Amino acid sequence: MKLIPMGMPLMFEAWAGCVGWAAEQKEVRENFTTVTGFKLEHLIGRASIDAMIDKATGYEQQVLAAFCDYVTEHIWGQQEKSTV
Repeated sequence: MKLIPMGMPLMFEAWAGCVGWAAEQKEVRENFTTVTGFKLEHLIGRASIDAMIDKATGYEQQVLAAFCDYVTEHIWGQQEKSTV
């Protein structure tokens, strides 16, 4: 992740719940794809070999980090940019 959500670390559980909620919203997933080019749906219902490839190449982590940053920026609100 490149962004630090507002209220961290005290609000971590609420933020994680927001990310989970956002992942269930079709409109949010579609806008995420439009903004980033990543498809969150690609990570859902994959064959085991595809999941292993995505994990080994770092693609899964890249998509999840991008989605978390997207939710932080567009829904939750960001505190600051991470230095990592």
